[in-house]
Amino acid sequence: MKRTIAMVALLMLSTAASAGVENIKESKKLKPDEGILVTSVTCADRINFVQLYLSGNASTGFWGPYRFDSVATCAKGLKTRPVKAGRYYIGWVGIGQQGVAIAEPQAVSFKIEAGKLNYIGDIYVGDVSPFHLDNETLLRTTGNLVSVVDQEARARAALAADHAWLLSRYEFVSAPAAPPPRVEEGNQHPARP
Repeated sequence: MKRTIAMVALLMLSTAASAGVENIKESKKLKPDEGILVTSVTCADRINFVQLYLSGNASTGFWGPYRFDSVATCAKGLKTRPVKAGRYYIGWVGIGQQGVAIAEPQAVSFKIEAGKLNYIGDIYVGDVSPFHLDNETLLRTTGNLVSVVDQEARARAALAADHAWLLSRYEFVSAPAAPPPRVEEGNQHPARP
């Protein structure tokens, strides 16, 4: 039992350590297969972070919380984080010392392109919304847990104010998060578009 507790504690510490720095340093050179994730995360009370998973990496099950590829905390401000290019989804919401897994088919997903600033929208987690969401700005909601809102103009302004060197070095692309496949009522399989 002690060994199991020690292993879980070690995994929790490694989760925090691998979250790393949330804003890319000016001296950092991207690898050829990396892009820069651009977002902000606003969370309800007791929610600390969201974990991002490469498509195909399960966020559910016993080991799910430890299979993540990147983390975005609820700290205020824009996040500019280098990540490997590919399709990702928001698969875990960290609440206190625990969390909630979101299976890939029900999760918000987005694509990161190599060598670019990839704005995926602003992430709102839990019951937080500082403004009315309409169909034009609301990109995707997973239940009432995760919402992604397109605030591209605000993100560009924040980059210009705090990270202008990024705009001069990398192309900015708006790659808003996408909804999971639509599931027709009475059918457990995604509908084909």
